[in-house]
Amino acid sequence: YYGRIIQMYDEAGQYDKAIAAARKIIEMNPKNELAVFNLGIMFLKLQRTDEAVQAFRDALALKPDYSSAQYNIGYSYSLAKRWKESVEGFRKYAELAPDDPELGLMLQAVEEMP
Repeated sequence: YYGRIIQMYDEAGQYDKAIAAARKIIEMNPKNELAVFNLGIMFLKLQRTDEAVQAFRDALALKPDYSSAQYNIGYSYSLAKRWKESVEGFRKYAELAPDDPELGLMLQAVEEMP
């Protein structure tokens, strides 16, 4: 039920309300890695990259093979122009999703940044 509420707020661009809903889900079920991941996505949409990265790390702590969470760590750092950390994030993503056809291009792009 709350997952749909997050989606509804997200689609309406009401990210602060989506964050509140995600936090409520996490409060009710702290091991819900999808809610923790969605919290990270909402932070990312608000360009709150440090909070997004922490949420994605928390999701990985709950599910160590959560490749989407690891991808979004690399992506979050790239949005913040923290290129070294972005490269590290994408390299760890490569360990979880070595067959991603775009992986080489992503790594090359962030490695070329100053």
